[in-house]
Amino acid sequence: RAAPTWDLKLSLTELRAGLEAEGSAADPGFRNDPPRIIYRDRPAILVTIDVGNVATLSQAWTTGDDSALEGVYGSPIVAAGRLYVPSVNGILAAFDANGIDGCGGSPPECHPVWRADAGGGLPAVVDGVVFTAANPGFGPATDDGVLAAYDAAGATGCGGTPPTCPPLWTGALGDGASSVSPPTVSGGVVFLTAVTFEANMLLAFDA
Repeated sequence: RAAPTWDLKLSLTELRAGLEAEGSAADPGFRNDPPRIIYRDRPAILVTIDVGNVATLSQAWTTGDDSALEGVYGSPIVAAGRLYVPSVNGILAAFDANGIDGCGGSPPECHPVWRADAGGGLPAVVDGVVFTAANPGFGPATDDGVLAAYDAAGATGCGGTPPTCPPLWTGALGDGASSVSPPTVSGGVVFLTAVTFEANMLLAFDA
């Protein structure tokens, strides 16, 4: 007995319409859209440091014996080719992150391209200005905490070798302000928090 035969012809449009109708009947949220394809036009690079390649690594540069920096703390900040390093004695030092300016020898030994008695706070760098917040008794702060702004280029008001820079401007944080947070800059405004004699404060300054 011969098996029945039949010839089915179905266009892609008809097939898609049938699938969508079947899916909608089973689930109102059914979608049959084609997948979104995400791709890169450049290869990604994954770098792994392990026992197999660590021996090939070399030191790019190091800092000189600069007595102005004592008790370096916190993570350095890199912005526009400069590496900013705060220290517990209040000095903020700016180095050439590429190990060229202020550097010499092999491997290069680098000295600050400029520095400031900024009070030791972790900096924020935006639009060519370095913002730091100092607790009382450190840097430009006296009895109260202070927000200070410096020229990131180490030019305005700076002098000496290496250049030592004064603040472009400062802002008082209130009577007895302490426990000052690192500044955050957004939309042309500098935000930070501090504890004063009166309250816990959130402060905002025009950058």
